[in-house]
Amino acid sequence: MVKALAVDIDGTLTDKEGRLDTEAIEALREAERKGIQVILASGNSLCVVLGLRYYLGCSGGAIAENGAVIWYKGRIEVLGNREVALEARRILVERLSHIVRESWQNPHRYADFAFVPREDMPRGEALRTCREVLKELPVVVEDSGVAFHVRSREVDKGRALARLCQLMGLDLKEVVAIGDSEVDAQMISIAGIGVVLAHAPPEVKALATYVTKEAYAKGFIEAVRLFVLEDG
Repeated sequence: MVKALAVDIDGTLTDKEGRLDTEAIEALREAERKGIQVILASGNSLCVVLGLRYYLGCSGGAIAENGAVIWYKGRIEVLGNREVALEARRILVERLSHIVRESWQNPHRYADFAFVPREDMPRGEALRTCREVLKELPVVVEDSGVAFHVRSREVDKGRALARLCQLMGLDLKEVVAIGDSEVDAQMISIAGIGVVLAHAPPEVKALATYVTKEAYAKGFIEAVRLFVLEDG
C-alpha cells in the first residue's frame, strides 16, 4: 500500500519553462487529502524547499540539496560533507568563473553547491570541465537539468529518502518516487515504485518501474493518478 509520495520539483512539478503547474499542485493536494504524505525531494536549498512545502500543503518530511540535507518535524540533518563541498566550491569559483557562475542559493546551502554554465558555454563541455577540475576531490558533479550540483560522494536522494523513511516510520516499499534527471536516479531505484518522466535521460529511464507517456508536470499528474490516486 502506498503511504508516501517522494517528488522532485524542477521539471517534475513544473512545465518546461520551470513554472509550477496548477494541475500538478492539485494532484499533489489530492494525494494529501487521501492520506498520502508528500515528500519534496529537490536540489534546491532547504529554505526554498520548506517554503514550497508550506504553500503546497505537504505533510511529509523534506529532502534538499539532492540529499545532502533532510528535514523532519523541525529537525535538520546534514548528510553531506560540508568541508569537502566548500573546497569544491572554492576551486570552481577561483578557476572556472569564466565557464560557470554560482547559483544565487549558494550562500544559503549546507553541503551541495550549485553552478550554472555561462550563456556562451555549451552545457556538456562545461560539465566535463567541472568534473575534470574536481577529479581529485571525493565529490560528484551532476547535472539536474537546471544546474550543476557539487557534493560529497556519500550522499544522494536515495540515501536521504532511506533515512527520512526511518524518521517517518515508513518502509521504502510504501513510497512512490517521481523524478526526471540523473540526480533522481538513486531515489527512483530505491523506492517501492520508481517513476521517471518522459523527458528524462535514457539511463534514468532504465531504472524506472514506469516511464510516463507525458513529460514534465503532465507526466507527474499521469503517474499520481495511476499509482497513488487509483491505489487500493
